[in-house]
Amino acid sequence: MRLSDSDISALLSSTSEYFTSLGAPKPEFGVPYNLDAKSQKHPLLAYSGHIGISGSHRGGLVITCEKPVVEDLVQVVLGSTAESDEDLIPMIAEMANTISGNARTHFGSGFDISVPTVVVGEPEEFKFVLAEPTLVIPMTWKGHAANLIIGLT
Repeated sequence: MRLSDSDISALLSSTSEYFTSLGAPKPEFGVPYNLDAKSQKHPLLAYSGHIGISGSHRGGLVITCEKPVVEDLVQVVLGSTAESDEDLIPMIAEMANTISGNARTHFGSGFDISVPTVVVGEPEEFKFVLAEPTLVIPMTWKGHAANLIIGLT
């Protein structure tokens, strides 16, 4: 089952809402594309937060960003400078969790989300549990790259 235009719009709104709720500017979204893991390089960047989805839908959601995105969010949310990866990991996890939680408004109470899983760095293989087709939505925030990756049935 493919995501409907309404589903995609809700996920984009959930992502924008995350940033605007912090008093930060909205991200700019690029043209979405279906991920073909066999012929394309995986779309993961420096920091990735994954949320597994079960219940009324199955699959997952990943938010993946360049390091400056996560560093800037630490500054916005905590008012401090990140000293190490240990300061950045909770931020990407919270970002994934909040975006997924915001999406429940559209998908309903049966949209059950897992505890976030975080990957630092760009792994050789894409190992997150995502349903196919998997949609990648490129985005930029303050001039830095990020991707919202969604695979739901």
